[in-house]
Amino acid sequence: MSLWVGSAMAKDGIFSKSEAESAFRPWWSTLQDYLVYALILVGLFALPTVTDILDCTTVYTNQTSPAHNSFVNKYCTRENLSLYVSYFPYILAVGPILVILIEKFFMHANAGGMKMQRFYALLVEDIVNKNDLFQIHREARRDIKELRNEFRASNSFLIGFVTKNVIELLSAVGFGVWLVLASFGNIFELKGDFELQVLSFESCQLVGVDFSCIVPNTHFYFSLLIASLVLVVLFALCCLYTLLWTFFKGLRKLSRHLSAYRKSIRQFSKEAKWDKERSSQALDVYGGLHSPDVALLLDLLAETMGVASAMRILTILDQEFHAAWKTTQIIGEDDIGTNKAIVTIEGATMGSYLGRYALNKLMYVALISPIQTIDTVQTFNHEPDETLLDHETAEGTKGKQIRKRRYKIPFEGLEAGTTYKVTIATTFNGKEVAENYISLTTRPIPPTNLTAHWGFDVRDNKVFFKTLIKWTPITHASCSYFVEVNEDDTSFHHETNEHEFEHFTTGLKNIKIRVWSVIEGTLRSQDSLDSTLSPVPDLLRDYVAHLTRILPVESIGSQYLYQVALLKQVSRDLRSLYADMKGSVPSPDSPPSTSVPSLRDNRLEAKDSLEEQFIGREASVKSGMTRVVTG
Repeated sequence: MSLWVGSAMAKDGIFSKSEAESAFRPWWSTLQDYLVYALILVGLFALPTVTDILDCTTVYTNQTSPAHNSFVNKYCTRENLSLYVSYFPYILAVGPILVILIEKFFMHANAGGMKMQRFYALLVEDIVNKNDLFQIHREARRDIKELRNEFRASNSFLIGFVTKNVIELLSAVGFGVWLVLASFGNIFELKGDFELQVLSFESCQLVGVDFSCIVPNTHFYFSLLIASLVLVVLFALCCLYTLLWTFFKGLRKLSRHLSAYRKSIRQFSKEAKWDKERSSQALDVYGGLHSPDVALLLDLLAETMGVASAMRILTILDQEFHAAWKTTQIIGEDDIGTNKAIVTIEGATMGSYLGRYALNKLMYVALISPIQTIDTVQTFNHEPDETLLDHETAEGTKGKQIRKRRYKIPFEGLEAGTTYKVTIATTFNGKEVAENYISLTTRPIPPTNLTAHWGFDVRDNKVFFKTLIKWTPITHASCSYFVEVNEDDTSFHHETNEHEFEHFTTGLKNIKIRVWSVIEGTLRSQDSLDSTLSPVPDLLRDYVAHLTRILPVESIGSQYLYQVALLKQVSRDLRSLYADMKGSVPSPDSPPSTSVPSLRDNRLEAKDSLEEQFIGREASVKSGMTRVVTG
């Protein structure tokens, strides 16, 4: 029964705690709750013995009892048994409840307790229930202004916290001393040589008859007294430790780390010759609040949820402190490939300020998305900064320089031409404190099926050779192409959104062609599509030279008419060449030739025939062109 009552009290009664109270309740305060709970259970366990009465008998055998034994027992119990022994179980059960009521008053009716509730509602609740730091920082901006107004230079929670623990300490000490003094002479007494003796008998007299009565449960009560005193002493020690923890910041986890941080900042600012304003701003990690309440609440939070949770709130309060936890990402042009990328980061500045013990808890977690596989998550420990002792300063003197460690993070198995988001999280003791983001786009694949051949065209009333370059485009929404043409140690660069390109040249040398795919304006494919084109064939070169001779520039009045004349001339030449070649084909009735001419002989013969036709028709072509132009 007593255990059932105690469990009900712990779950839904005076031992129940709100979320805010639990968030700022360190382990020793939780231990205090268990001690009080155990003390109440001790009293409840002894509660059924309250109804027990003395068992009396006459001292001398020659005396007879003047009344019935039950009356004698009740009479002696009422007249001789002390109220302390009679109600000892109630004392053990009710005494600790007074301590709980003191705490409830300071947590709910005191201004300091209300401060704690507000601080939890404004900041801590989001830290507990959310893991997205970017969302936490974005939503916390709305509450920062209100928090600054309420907590600037505030110390009401600190005063209430100290007062509560002082009262609880005095109450525990007073209750323990009173238990000892009240039990002396009622439950136990001292004999010679300071020997404790439990009082098991009580004398009683009724109508001149002496009775000796057995006091029930005294040995049991003595055991409960010892157990209760042990619990009370432990409770008092917890109260004492709470006060020591409050006034000696070396016992507070968060303050201990911040002390090491401030010490390093002072040393670094002295070496770097910072001005006073900058040094003060770096040392104030509470965002200018100067609030003992905020410092104490964050230290309590660090004890219950870890230092990292308290650090998270500090990064919200102070932007410079937040920046010290972030890494710096570096991506070189050569670090991004088609299916892989390497992200180089510099460790967080906070790593230079934390103590050696704290550095072992500092880690970095790298994640690339939208890929969601285990292989894309990489973790690595923070390494100490490098110290260069003989570094030459700007003044030409030798000095010491601290260089941050750099970490290379490779990501493989990526898709070409895809944009990824890389998240670098700084974790402390396994909990995320700050995040940094960077976007990278992998290089596209190069185009395929590059073809190039010679042709000629007219520009500025002149005939030029041109290289006709074509390729198969890649499937990407916003892709362009970068074309490089190398001709006789001279490079020509062109950018186009099409999948073909014309390059005008003299055609005297070999031409090397390279084509890259380009996305986002500057990101080229890692490899290029290459091809080499031999110089212009002699036949085409001679033909273009012939056209240049028979189509003089001075006889043409416009670019358009010049192109028309060129097309007509080429058409005539092709028809004539076709007719000549057709006439040279043997008829089916003619006897077969005994020798087959080579391809080279056919080309030379066609070239000679073409030149003869060009020379013979030069005058008629000129007159025909004149008619075209003037007509």
